[in-house]
Amino acid sequence: SKYISSNILENYSKVDFKGVNINQKLKAIFNSKNYIYKAEVEITQHGEKLKKRVIGRNGNYLITMENEKIPIDSIEDITIIK
Repeated sequence: SKYISSNILENYSKVDFKGVNINQKLKAIFNSKNYIYKAEVEITQHGEKLKKRVIGRNGNYLITMENEKIPIDSIEDITIIK
């Protein structure tokens, strides 16, 4: 596994997330200095790609701007949308 520190994420559209697990990706997104209160992401879940505005994490769920709870263990991939 790769470790991504938040200082690498100055421009996180350039970060290569290949080989990084979902929890590491989430940690990198939320610890980035570019993350203030939300992150525009594309989540792959059950083979579908969904665009969401994620505002936080609560236990085993991601919380969206629309107050949706997305189970983290159902996320196959997550990438940042610039």
